[in-house]
Amino acid sequence: MENMLSKEIKIKVEEIVEIIKNSSEYKEYLLLEEKMKNHSRIPKLIEEIKKSQKELVRLQTEGKNIEEKEKVLSTLEKELLEIPLYNDFIDAQKKLNEVFSLIKETMDNIFQL
Repeated sequence: MENMLSKEIKIKVEEIVEIIKNSSEYKEYLLLEEKMKNHSRIPKLIEEIKKSQKELVRLQTEGKNIEEKEKVLSTLEKELLEIPLYNDFIDAQKKLNEVFSLIKETMDNIFQL
């Protein structure tokens, strides 16, 4: 059975979650995420980057030359970073991560964990 303190903590955590969900930062993040999913090039680039990264790791573990694969990966990453929408999404993601870090740091400081 849940004790009173646990119930209160759960309620307060849910309140914090609701505050974050209702924040303009979170709403902007979701909007940008949706725009990225519907972008003509971003999802394809991200998939190509993931495939290239996996291939690079495979080549490394086999002791093969990875120079050409590194160039391909670098070119794909540069192309992705040239898309303003992607950069806006990364900025929004950083803002949210700062909020989460602040929450964690506050808890750590209070309880000196």
